[in-house]
Amino acid sequence: MFLYCFVAQEDIVKLQILNLATKLSITNPKQTRLLCQYVFNLAKYDQNYDIRDRARFLRQLIMPSAGALTAEDKAPAASGALTKHVKKIFLATKPAPVLESKFKGLYSLCILLNNIITAVTGIVNTLVSLVVKGP
Repeated sequence: MFLYCFVAQEDIVKLQILNLATKLSITNPKQTRLLCQYVFNLAKYDQNYDIRDRARFLRQLIMPSAGALTAEDKAPAASGALTKHVKKIFLATKPAPVLESKFKGLYSLCILLNNIITAVTGIVNTLVSLVVKGP
């Protein structure tokens, strides 16, 4: 559903779609291979250099070609060395974000000041009413 309008998406959305395709390819390569290839082909011809570069990098990382092998010993080249650790790179466990307001302390201070002002206003009103009425 999100791929039919890939070209019209914002750049940050396109990068997130590339990340999603990469993670899908890592976790379930048999069912998502064509989808990932389609996403990478869309990104390959994008107008933004960052998206094209990211697509090339991720494609080579998760779908290394046969040309990535060195001629001497048929061992994986540098991208093949990273391919072994692709799950650790993309599927690393991360701590949940802590949602804390920047204004938490300021909010408490405002409430405190409001209570003080209310109390002082009450005391001043009492004193004014005593002065007006007299002893």
